[in-house]
Amino acid sequence: MLQIGEVAKKMAITTVAIRHYEKLGLIRSNRGINDYRLYDEHAVARLKFIENAKKVGLTLSQIKSLLDLEGQPTSFRVKNTIEKKRLEIKAKIKALQEIYYVLDAWDKACDGAMPTSQCPILAQLYQDNQKDTGDSNAQ
Repeated sequence: MLQIGEVAKKMAITTVAIRHYEKLGLIRSNRGINDYRLYDEHAVARLKFIENAKKVGLTLSQIKSLLDLEGQPTSFRVKNTIEKKRLEIKAKIKALQEIYYVLDAWDKACDGAMPTSQCPILAQLYQDNQKDTGDSNAQ
C-alpha cells in the first residue's frame, strides 16, 4: 500500500489529479489508521490505464466507460468506443487541415512588406464569407 504522495511520485502525476480521479470513481483508496489515503497495486495499475488512455486523447468520461467494461464477456463496446474516438479525431484532423490551407494561402498572399491597409490577410478576415473550419472556439 502506498500513500498518495508516493503514488504521485511513482506515476509522475499530481496528488490533485489522483484525488480527482478518485472523486470521479476511476480509482479507489483505502484509509489508514491516520486517515491517509492508501493505494494498492490495482489502483496504481488503473492510474497507468488512465494516463495511457489520456495520451491517446480519451476523455475521463470515455476512460470511465472503458474501466466500467472490465469483466464484460466481449470487447465489442471497448472496440466501439475506440472506433468512435478514431472518427472524432479524423474529423478534427480534417478541420485542422482546412484551417492550415487557409492560413497557408494567407501566408503566401502577404509578403509582410506591404502597408497593413493593403494586407490581403486583414481583408479576408473582414469578409463575411469565411468558410467555417469547425473550430468556432478560435476567437
